[in-house]
Amino acid sequence: MFTEIIPLNNKGIECMRNGDIRKATSCFVTALERLKKTSLMAESKADRNTLVPISVHWSVPLPQKVFLTQSYVYSRALQIVSRIDERKFKSSSHPNKNISPNRRIWKNVTIREYKTAAWEITVAVLFNLALLLHMKGCNTNKSELLRRSLRAYEVVLGMLRKNSPTLRSVRTCLSLALVNNIGLVYAEFHAYEQAERYFEQIDPLLDRVDVEQTTACCIMDESEHDGFAMNSLWEQPRLAAAA
Repeated sequence: MFTEIIPLNNKGIECMRNGDIRKATSCFVTALERLKKTSLMAESKADRNTLVPISVHWSVPLPQKVFLTQSYVYSRALQIVSRIDERKFKSSSHPNKNISPNRRIWKNVTIREYKTAAWEITVAVLFNLALLLHMKGCNTNKSELLRRSLRAYEVVLGMLRKNSPTLRSVRTCLSLALVNNIGLVYAEFHAYEQAERYFEQIDPLLDRVDVEQTTACCIMDESEHDGFAMNSLWEQPRLAAAA
Protein backbone atom coordinates (compact mmCIF):
# COMPACT_ATOMS: atom_id res chain seq x y z
CA MET A 1 0.00 0.00 0.00
CA PHE A 2 2.60 2.58 1.08
CA THR A 3 4.93 1.55 -1.71
CA GLU A 4 2.18 2.62 -4.14
CA ILE A 5 1.24 5.87 -2.41
CA ILE A 6 4.72 7.34 -1.91
CA PRO A 7 5.64 7.39 -5.65
CA LEU A 8 2.23 8.95 -6.43
CA ASN A 9 2.94 11.83 -4.06
CA ASN A 10 6.43 12.46 -5.38
CA LYS A 11 5.27 12.13 -9.00
CA GLY A 12 2.58 14.72 -8.26
CA ILE A 13 5.26 17.16 -7.11
CA GLU A 14 7.28 16.56 -10.27
CA CYS A 15 4.18 17.14 -12.43
CA MET A 16 3.37 20.32 -10.53
CA ARG A 17 6.86 21.66 -11.15
CA ASN A 18 6.56 20.79 -14.84
CA GLY A 19 3.23 22.55 -15.15
CA ASP A 20 1.19 19.37 -15.69
CA ILE A 21 -1.57 20.40 -13.30
CA ARG A 22 -4.10 17.79 -14.38
CA LYS A 23 -1.72 14.88 -13.85
CA ALA A 24 -0.48 16.34 -10.55
CA THR A 25 -4.07 16.58 -9.31
CA SER A 26 -4.72 12.98 -10.35
CA CYS A 27 -1.62 11.79 -8.47
CA PHE A 28 -2.54 13.50 -5.19
CA VAL A 29 -6.23 12.55 -5.34
CA THR A 30 -5.42 8.91 -6.11
CA ALA A 31 -2.91 8.83 -3.25
CA LEU A 32 -5.52 10.17 -0.81
CA GLU A 33 -8.08 7.63 -1.99
CA ARG A 34 -5.66 4.78 -1.36
CA LEU A 35 -4.75 6.18 2.04
CA LYS A 36 -8.38 5.79 3.13
CA LYS A 37 -7.87 2.02 3.10
CA THR A 38 -4.87 2.00 5.41
CA SER A 39 -6.85 2.01 8.68
CA LEU A 40 -8.58 -1.25 7.75
CA MET A 41 -5.38 -2.81 6.49
CA ALA A 42 -3.66 -2.02 9.78
CA GLU A 43 -5.62 -4.81 11.44
CA SER A 44 -3.64 -7.35 9.42
CA LYS A 45 -0.11 -8.06 10.61
CA ALA A 46 0.84 -9.14 7.10
CA ASP A 47 -0.20 -5.77 5.73
CA ARG A 48 1.52 -3.89 8.53
CA ASN A 49 4.77 -5.65 7.78
CA THR A 50 4.80 -4.23 4.25
CA LEU A 51 5.44 -0.77 5.72
CA VAL A 52 8.54 0.91 4.33
CA PRO A 53 10.50 3.25 6.65
CA ILE A 54 9.71 6.80 5.60
CA SER A 55 10.84 10.34 6.24
CA VAL A 56 9.28 13.59 5.05
CA HIS A 57 11.35 16.40 3.52
CA TRP A 58 10.75 19.72 1.79
CA SER A 59 11.17 19.85 -1.97
CA VAL A 60 12.87 22.71 -3.76
CA PRO A 61 10.45 25.66 -3.98
CA LEU A 62 8.17 26.29 -6.92
CA PRO A 63 8.86 29.58 -8.72
CA GLN A 64 6.82 32.39 -7.17
CA LYS A 65 5.76 33.51 -10.63
CA VAL A 66 3.50 30.47 -10.98
CA PHE A 67 1.15 31.91 -8.37
CA LEU A 68 0.44 35.12 -10.31
CA THR A 69 0.24 37.15 -7.11
CA GLN A 70 2.39 39.86 -5.56
CA SER A 71 2.11 38.29 -2.10
CA TYR A 72 4.62 35.70 -0.92
CA VAL A 73 3.27 32.13 -1.04
CA TYR A 74 5.32 29.38 0.60
CA SER A 75 5.75 27.01 -2.31
CA ARG A 76 7.79 24.03 -1.18
CA ALA A 77 5.98 20.70 -1.37
CA LEU A 78 6.44 17.74 0.98
CA GLN A 79 8.36 14.82 -0.47
CA ILE A 80 8.14 11.39 1.12
CA VAL A 81 11.42 9.48 1.19
CA SER A 82 11.17 5.74 1.64
CA ARG A 83 14.83 4.79 1.55
CA ILE A 84 16.53 6.44 4.47
CA ASP A 85 19.87 5.51 5.95
CA GLU A 86 19.31 2.21 7.76
CA ARG A 87 21.74 2.83 10.60
CA LYS A 88 20.37 6.32 11.25
CA PHE A 89 16.83 4.97 11.25
CA LYS A 90 17.60 2.18 13.68
CA SER A 91 19.46 4.41 16.11
CA SER A 92 17.28 7.51 16.12
CA SER A 93 13.76 6.39 15.32
CA HIS A 94 13.09 2.81 16.33
CA PRO A 95 16.20 1.32 17.96
CA ASN A 96 14.37 -1.85 19.01
CA LYS A 97 12.96 -2.69 15.60
CA ASN A 98 14.59 -5.13 13.22
CA ILE A 99 14.83 -3.84 9.65
CA SER A 100 15.34 -6.29 6.83
CA PRO A 101 18.40 -5.10 4.87
CA ASN A 102 17.04 -6.59 1.65
CA ARG A 103 13.39 -5.52 1.68
CA ARG A 104 13.97 -2.41 3.84
CA ILE A 105 10.74 -2.87 5.78
CA TRP A 106 9.84 -2.90 9.45
CA LYS A 107 9.39 -6.17 11.23
CA ASN A 108 6.69 -6.61 13.92
CA VAL A 109 5.11 -3.28 13.10
CA THR A 110 2.42 -2.25 15.56
CA ILE A 111 -0.95 -0.84 14.58
CA ARG A 112 0.10 2.47 16.13
CA GLU A 113 3.27 2.67 14.03
CA TYR A 114 1.36 1.81 10.89
CA LYS A 115 -1.33 4.43 11.53
CA THR A 116 1.29 7.05 12.43
CA ALA A 117 3.01 6.48 9.09
CA ALA A 118 -0.36 6.69 7.33
CA TRP A 119 -1.09 9.94 9.19
CA GLU A 120 2.24 11.50 8.21
CA ILE A 121 1.80 10.53 4.56
CA THR A 122 -1.76 11.91 4.60
CA VAL A 123 -0.52 15.25 5.94
CA ALA A 124 2.12 15.45 3.22
CA VAL A 125 -0.22 14.54 0.34
CA LEU A 126 -3.05 16.77 1.55
CA PHE A 127 -0.72 19.75 1.99
CA ASN A 128 0.62 19.22 -1.53
CA LEU A 129 -2.91 19.08 -2.93
CA ALA A 130 -3.79 22.28 -1.06
CA LEU A 131 -0.71 23.99 -2.52
CA LEU A 132 -1.66 22.81 -6.00
CA LEU A 133 -5.24 24.11 -5.62
CA HIS A 134 -3.85 27.41 -4.30
CA MET A 135 -1.65 27.71 -7.37
CA LYS A 136 -4.52 26.81 -9.73
CA GLY A 137 -6.83 29.27 -7.99
CA CYS A 138 -4.32 32.10 -8.35
CA ASN A 139 -3.63 31.24 -11.98
CA THR A 140 -7.25 30.97 -13.05
CA ASN A 141 -8.80 33.45 -10.62
CA LYS A 142 -11.37 30.78 -9.68
CA SER A 143 -12.65 31.29 -6.15
CA GLU A 144 -13.88 27.70 -5.81
CA LEU A 145 -10.33 26.39 -6.20
CA LEU A 146 -9.14 28.80 -3.51
CA ARG A 147 -11.96 27.66 -1.20
CA ARG A 148 -10.96 24.04 -1.69
CA SER A 149 -7.35 24.99 -1.04
CA LEU A 150 -8.35 26.78 2.15
CA ARG A 151 -10.31 23.79 3.42
CA ALA A 152 -7.39 21.45 2.76
CA TYR A 153 -4.87 23.79 4.42
CA GLU A 154 -7.10 24.09 7.51
CA VAL A 155 -7.56 20.32 7.75
CA VAL A 156 -3.78 19.85 7.68
CA LEU A 157 -3.28 22.54 10.32
CA GLY A 158 -5.88 20.88 12.54
CA MET A 159 -4.22 17.49 12.10
CA LEU A 160 -0.83 18.97 12.92
CA ARG A 161 -2.03 20.61 16.13
CA LYS A 162 -3.66 17.41 17.37
CA ASN A 163 -0.55 15.26 16.86
CA SER A 164 2.36 17.13 18.36
CA PRO A 165 5.02 14.37 18.47
CA THR A 166 4.99 13.64 14.74
CA LEU A 167 6.72 15.13 11.70
CA ARG A 168 9.35 16.77 13.87
CA SER A 169 11.77 17.41 11.01
CA VAL A 170 9.36 19.65 9.10
CA ARG A 171 6.81 20.53 11.77
CA THR A 172 7.65 24.18 12.47
CA CYS A 173 8.17 25.05 8.81
CA LEU A 174 4.91 23.32 7.94
CA SER A 175 3.01 25.28 10.60
CA LEU A 176 4.59 28.46 9.27
CA ALA A 177 3.70 27.59 5.68
CA LEU A 178 0.12 26.85 6.67
CA VAL A 179 -0.60 30.04 8.62
CA ASN A 180 1.07 32.09 5.86
CA ASN A 181 -0.84 30.50 2.98
CA ILE A 182 -4.16 30.36 4.85
CA GLY A 183 -3.82 34.06 5.64
CA LEU A 184 -3.23 34.80 1.96
CA VAL A 185 -6.33 32.92 0.85
CA TYR A 186 -8.49 34.71 3.42
CA ALA A 187 -7.07 38.01 2.19
CA GLU A 188 -8.04 37.05 -1.37
CA PHE A 189 -11.63 36.69 -0.13
CA HIS A 190 -11.38 40.06 1.68
CA ALA A 191 -11.87 38.23 4.98
CA TYR A 192 -9.36 40.56 6.57
CA GLU A 193 -9.92 39.75 10.25
CA GLN A 194 -9.34 36.04 9.63
CA ALA A 195 -6.30 36.82 7.48
CA GLU A 196 -4.80 39.03 10.16
CA ARG A 197 -5.34 36.34 12.79
CA TYR A 198 -3.17 33.95 10.80
CA PHE A 199 -0.53 36.48 9.77
CA GLU A 200 -0.03 37.37 13.46
CA GLN A 201 1.19 33.81 14.04
CA ILE A 202 4.07 34.15 11.58
CA ASP A 203 6.59 36.01 13.77
CA PRO A 204 6.78 33.52 16.68
CA LEU A 205 6.99 30.60 14.27
CA LEU A 206 9.68 32.38 12.26
CA ASP A 207 11.73 32.82 15.44
CA ARG A 208 11.50 29.09 16.10
CA VAL A 209 12.56 28.31 12.54
CA ASP A 210 15.62 30.56 12.93
CA VAL A 211 16.68 28.40 15.88
CA GLU A 212 15.87 25.08 14.23
CA GLN A 213 17.74 25.95 11.04
CA THR A 214 20.98 25.60 12.99
CA THR A 215 20.11 21.94 13.63
CA ALA A 216 19.12 21.28 10.00
CA CYS A 217 15.49 20.69 11.02
CA CYS A 218 14.26 23.33 8.60
CA ILE A 219 15.26 24.53 5.19
CA MET A 220 14.64 28.14 4.29
CA ASP A 221 16.59 30.48 2.07
CA GLU A 222 16.88 34.24 2.51
CA SER A 223 14.13 35.10 0.03
CA GLU A 224 11.69 32.77 1.81
CA HIS A 225 12.57 34.27 5.17
CA ASP A 226 12.00 37.76 3.76
CA GLY A 227 8.69 36.69 2.25
CA PHE A 228 7.40 35.46 5.60
CA ALA A 229 8.67 38.59 7.33
CA MET A 230 6.88 40.75 4.76
CA ASN A 231 3.57 38.92 5.29
CA SER A 232 3.93 39.19 9.07
CA LEU A 233 3.68 42.97 8.63
CA TRP A 234 0.43 42.70 6.68
CA GLU A 235 -2.32 45.09 7.75
CA GLN A 236 -5.98 45.29 6.80
CA PRO A 237 -6.72 47.73 3.99
CA ARG A 238 -8.06 51.00 5.33
CA LEU A 239 -11.48 52.04 4.11
CA ALA A 240 -11.62 55.52 2.70
CA ALA A 241 -13.35 57.99 5.01
CA ALA A 242 -16.89 58.82 4.00
CA ALA A 243 -17.17 62.14 2.23
